[in-house]
Amino acid sequence: VNCLLIVGDNIWSGGADSRIGIWNKKGENVKVCETGAGGVMCFAPLDDTIWSALDDKHVCMWNSNGECLRRTHAGGEVGFISCLCPFKGTMWSGSSDHNLHLWE
Repeated sequence: VNCLLIVGDNIWSGGADSRIGIWNKKGENVKVCETGAGGVMCFAPLDDTIWSALDDKHVCMWNSNGECLRRTHAGGEVGFISCLCPFKGTMWSGSSDHNLHLWE
């Protein structure tokens, strides 16, 4: 497990196996979400969405039910995305090559 985030009454876990697990407060896995090929590095909430960053240079946007709303590649010579930060209605990421990226 690389990261955890509380979403409503559930906890989301992200791991190197490219999956997001959604767990209830009893510790029961209620859903598994597939992200693609990349391991999940981190989560960040923004408004009514949850964003995940993957080590294959993708960012995914999810609703609180674990449905992927968008999957976008950073493109270019960006390193793997290691962190996300919501800021005034926008989402920023930081990558292993010391760059920041604004996601629109």
